[in-house]
Amino acid sequence: MKSMALALATLSAALLCEAVASPHRALKPHGVIASACKVDVPTMHSFQTLLSRGRCDAQVVYTPAPWEIDFVTNMPRIQDGTQEWAAGCAKMRSHRSLIDEWLRLVKGQYRGAALPSSFDKEAMSYFTTTTTCPGEPPRVEVEPIEPLVGFLRHPMTWCIDHSWEYMLRKEYLLLGSPASVGSGRKFFFDVGASTFLHGAGGASQSWFAKIYETVLNVNFDRIIAWEYGGSQVDRLSETPFEYLVNTSYFVIPASGELDACHNPLNFIRKLCHKDDYVVFKLDIDTPGIESAIVDQLVNDPRVAGLVDEFFYEDHAAKNPMEYHGWGRQPKDHDMAKSIQIFSKLRALGVRAHSWV
Repeated sequence: MKSMALALATLSAALLCEAVASPHRALKPHGVIASACKVDVPTMHSFQTLLSRGRCDAQVVYTPAPWEIDFVTNMPRIQDGTQEWAAGCAKMRSHRSLIDEWLRLVKGQYRGAALPSSFDKEAMSYFTTTTTCPGEPPRVEVEPIEPLVGFLRHPMTWCIDHSWEYMLRKEYLLLGSPASVGSGRKFFFDVGASTFLHGAGGASQSWFAKIYETVLNVNFDRIIAWEYGGSQVDRLSETPFEYLVNTSYFVIPASGELDACHNPLNFIRKLCHKDDYVVFKLDIDTPGIESAIVDQLVNDPRVAGLVDEFFYEDHAAKNPMEYHGWGRQPKDHDMAKSIQIFSKLRALGVRAHSWV
């Protein structure tokens, strides 16, 4: 107990907060009010190591579907920077039967059906999780996830349906099973939260609250949100009381600096344990900051190991979305790197999804 108390005291002392005005690294033409609050990341890592002792160990193996392997491998040749995206769309059209199977699974899950123990592994990628707890036999669970294909939107978007009706649809995202949730606390980190009922790409807060309650019987114990600008009065005016009481909402910018207090990953390091269920959404339309956060997640297995489901709209170059909403402003990287990022996160055991 002394060592636990010492770790808590040291971690608390590591939070050296001093709010000042400084330029933010966002891709915006004006300076914004940021925070010089810093954290001691190595101390947080030590704290997490202490907390994880004696707990169950999970080994996760990710297996991509064959057509995902094709897209990941050949994306440098597929991406052409045009709206037509001819080579990629031809591939998507040739796999229409796999798309239908994928969307059938999602439709069933959203209507309350359990994930099937048997599914088409030509269509779906999947995780195999082997969990070992002290004094118990190992448990093996296999869970499908949507494949990383096309330009990482709803598979009907543009290539199959030229109306762009599906551009903001979310009914392609396959969540985990209730068995993956566990008995720990439930966290939702929403970076780019807008308001409960509205957002540039459609509401995110209400979607996550409702879909997780419906599909996984999850009611989040804590919701932590960032959206730069406006006031908390405006940002929280639509939030129902049952969610409001568990919500912390920051109207200052999220940061991509490793040791910044408002780097969302530092909140995850500070608050979350391996037994908790953590959902993290990132979509702030500032590629430089988004990429910095994601690079840290990819390169730090300790924090990646705390995240169960990650939703990220990666504003990558050579994506047809540049012609339908994103614009042609400079991007941090192209589609070839983008699909690799999602693949690497999944290899780390994170259910990483491309968001809208």
